[in-house]
Amino acid sequence: MDLEDVETEFQRALETQLIDRVDDERAEPLTNALEPWDSFVHDLYGLETAVTEPDELASAEHEWMTTQTEREAIEAILDTWVARVDSQITEPVPRKHMRSALVDAYRTAMREYETAVAGTDLADEALLASVRDLRERLASLPNDRAGLNVYKSLSEFERVTALFDTRPEYVPMPAVRESEPPRRERLPDRVADARAELLRLLEGGTDVVTVSGDGGAGKSRLLAATGQMLDAQSDCEVFFVNTPEPEPLPADRDVVLFIDDAGRLDMDYFIRQAVEEHRDESTRDVDVQVVAATRSAYERSVSRFVDGLGSVTTRTLWVNPPTERSLVQLLEPYDTDEEIAAQIVQQADGNPFFVLLLAKLAADTEADPLTLERALSNVVGEMTSTEGDLQRVAEVDPAQVVERLLKWIAVHYEYVEPSDESLLTDDLPALDSGLARRDQLDSLTDAGYLDRKGKATDPEFTYTHRYDVVADFLRIKVLDAQQFRTYARSDTVQRKATEVARGIADLESSPLLDLYPEVRETIHAVSGQLASEIANADLPLNTILDAERYLMAVAPSAVPIAELRAKVVGGLRSDSLGDHAFRFAGRLLHEVGDGVSVDEATEWVTHMGILADEGELSTAEYGQVLSHAVRNYGAIGALEAVDDVVATIQNLPRENTSPEFAVALGNAANIYARARAFDRVETTLAELRVLDDHYHDDKTCDALAMGLMNAAGGYGAVGEFEQVERIRSEVDTLYRARPETDTARYYGMLLANAIADYGNRDQFDSVTRYRSELDSLAESESTPALRREYAIGLYNAVSHYARDENFEQATEVVSELEDLYASSDEATVRDELADALAELTAYVGTDHRTRAEHVCSKLQELYDATSDGAVAEATAKAIANTIEVYRRTEQWDNLNAALDDVRRLYGDFPNTEIARILSRALLAAIASYAKTTEWEQVDETLTELDDLHTSHPTESVREDLVGGLLYATEASLKAGCVDEVDDYLSDLRALGEAHGDLSTLVGSDRFQGSMRELVAASLRVDPNTTAAVLNLLPEVCDGSALIATRTECERAVYEAVEHDEISTATYRRLLDYL
Repeated sequence: MDLEDVETEFQRALETQLIDRVDDERAEPLTNALEPWDSFVHDLYGLETAVTEPDELASAEHEWMTTQTEREAIEAILDTWVARVDSQITEPVPRKHMRSALVDAYRTAMREYETAVAGTDLADEALLASVRDLRERLASLPNDRAGLNVYKSLSEFERVTALFDTRPEYVPMPAVRESEPPRRERLPDRVADARAELLRLLEGGTDVVTVSGDGGAGKSRLLAATGQMLDAQSDCEVFFVNTPEPEPLPADRDVVLFIDDAGRLDMDYFIRQAVEEHRDESTRDVDVQVVAATRSAYERSVSRFVDGLGSVTTRTLWVNPPTERSLVQLLEPYDTDEEIAAQIVQQADGNPFFVLLLAKLAADTEADPLTLERALSNVVGEMTSTEGDLQRVAEVDPAQVVERLLKWIAVHYEYVEPSDESLLTDDLPALDSGLARRDQLDSLTDAGYLDRKGKATDPEFTYTHRYDVVADFLRIKVLDAQQFRTYARSDTVQRKATEVARGIADLESSPLLDLYPEVRETIHAVSGQLASEIANADLPLNTILDAERYLMAVAPSAVPIAELRAKVVGGLRSDSLGDHAFRFAGRLLHEVGDGVSVDEATEWVTHMGILADEGELSTAEYGQVLSHAVRNYGAIGALEAVDDVVATIQNLPRENTSPEFAVALGNAANIYARARAFDRVETTLAELRVLDDHYHDDKTCDALAMGLMNAAGGYGAVGEFEQVERIRSEVDTLYRARPETDTARYYGMLLANAIADYGNRDQFDSVTRYRSELDSLAESESTPALRREYAIGLYNAVSHYARDENFEQATEVVSELEDLYASSDEATVRDELADALAELTAYVGTDHRTRAEHVCSKLQELYDATSDGAVAEATAKAIANTIEVYRRTEQWDNLNAALDDVRRLYGDFPNTEIARILSRALLAAIASYAKTTEWEQVDETLTELDDLHTSHPTESVREDLVGGLLYATEASLKAGCVDEVDDYLSDLRALGEAHGDLSTLVGSDRFQGSMRELVAASLRVDPNTTAAVLNLLPEVCDGSALIATRTECERAVYEAVEHDEISTATYRRLLDYL
């Protein structure tokens, strides 16, 4: 539709928008630049001569304008307008406000045009349908947003992420990775190095990786280091994103986009822009992958949005604190001595940012104390006017100071604009005008604490904090000074509601809360107060929804959901209301079951349907809301609520749906399959087939394939293989008919799952058949995603063959995995190969020791060649399994050598997973040393295990430590060596005091048996020691476990007196302890 058809309404709406958005002084040149309109159109189309007929614009020379998308058209108009304005004024052109005015004017014009056409003879259905379609597409245009600030050069990205005056080398950062289906129960949770895992996920074809962690955890450094390595080692284009400015991505190369602070307002738009628009099959044949870092407070919001992108593969990586050795590496540029380094690492509590803060303090002064509080106060002192810290805030007029101070520090990214006259006027002597002095802010920028936006010749600057943690400290200090109530009553909330809400929400994931635990309660109190204050404020409804969305992340029960819903349904409409309500719905649905009831969520979802009916929400967005609702209802087992969403989709007129609705149904099929509600599975699949027949869209096809795959998994888990075969046949047909979709990947997942399900039922003929089908599929597709599924299927086969002790067949499949890895050299295949080799050793008995040793040798070679953390874990697991064989066959020298190999792997990757494996190996060593009465080695190994537990205080390591102490105690008693027993019992007592009932760790039966053996052994040696054992019981177990253990021990004492091993008097004395 040509702009000429609606230009009168468009001009009028644009003039109104300028009046509403821009002050009179700046509005005049903006309006003048649009006049005369014919001249503006002349410049817009780049015409050299006057054009009298619209048809002339459709000529080959100018058809670029009439064939553009809405977004492209807006940008073209904006560029023309900015150029005309720029020639008339000297101050910076307000492009952001101009773009926003254009978008809203365009939407208003189309709405008015639709109303006008509907009342005339022109109102044929085709024309009205076109207008409505255009209005819906316009609704998806970003309002008041810029584009992507894409830095091709890493140096610019480093400028906004570098740490103070040094940029230390990247150090390994442990992380927890999201489990990957279909092996959820088996995949190790922890990885030794987040960078290696990121590279593995990207190499494996993951579309979007969310990196989550607290402030200061090193997410920005991780992104920079990963991008740097990827840029050097791959053929893809690597881009870094920080602040928004428009920059197109290349359309002819694979792209990896690293986005820092993805949780900030509107970054979801940029992620969608990168993933959806640049993955459009019609415009590009290459991939765009995204790594999005976010604070943990916004992880669920980012993940919710990413999940709503449709058929893209997503993973989350949770960053953990680096090891102590890695933290010490960060200190190398500061040349600190060992004693100071140890103090810094202890104070930093695993946070890399804290390490550097403390290092800077140590380098700047020799005075004590070297504390994090002092380091932060030192930074804040440089940012405030006087020598003090922010505690002086409480000594001056709180109403003025807190209002002014928080306007600077509580806003997440925009802290101070010196051109704002209200900030330049400061009559409070205590602050000495320091907060607004440009020269002070410039010096802070030069020192690396702030970033400055703008040129030296510009009259306006914006200064932003480079470090979130510093902003956290400033906010916490104000909250700690109990000034938040004054702040909440001030009109700052009215003017900066969204930014204030986010500033408070940021604190939820601040590492400083460990330093100020008392502030946590204050944060929740402030959030509740602000939630009520903002809900009742005289603010635009869009602003209220955005602010409440952040507060819901902190105190969901305090957000007045019913009141907000009433405002949305009954309040004044705006063209962007649906977008803001959509964002709020995403956060609300994430809080279902955790501060938000299912009924509250369902009522909100219902009213989102009303917004969709009224055109305030696009059908695609409404489909995403329903998809999120299904996913979150399913997560808490609210199947009736899932039923309601499915029924809603079934009852909607087909013209009111979109392919997004198929994603909701695909999620529902997955939830029903997991719940074994197969009648609902079939109903949902039937509706999916109807939607796919109607749209014949890639998204509906992928959703149907995903639903079918999950249904097959559900049927396979309960052994209903006729249904599995039926569904496999349907997916095969779908894949052959629609090979351009993502169906092949879901088909591969189905086949890999089926191999596991058939293997669980020992139906190995079917395992072989599905292996063959998966092999053919992977060969025909030859994509990383399919090779990954093929490798998983082969691993599943190895696992079941090994469990069945069919080692010949298992070895044959391992060879296939080796060939697959040799031909692909892909990390995902390598991981499956390593896990398959380790799995072989899990079932090797004493008569297959040579086989286990051969497997360990292969894994050692693979590890030496790759130095990969996942391979290290698999190698450690295989060696630990082999150690158990050595223990049973009493090959002590081999056992010690193998134990040293596990220690070496733990030294390379000291993560929780390898720590667990090492602890199990140490337990086997303790058992062997105790059996051969090598007490010195028993004690040394117990000390090593205790140290490991100190570093990794997990239940699995604690279980092995308890097991080792029980082994040592029993062996000492049986050997008549009672001198060590008291120490072992003391260690058990200390563990019980620190961690409670120890019987739950090792299992009640095993614990009761061990304690009975201790009693029986001590009775033969020294009844006084028996008393010590019995006296220990209430300190290491309680409740029913204590009663059951005492019963077993009493039985042992009774049997001893029955066999005349102890006297009746001793028996009666010991009963006092029972």
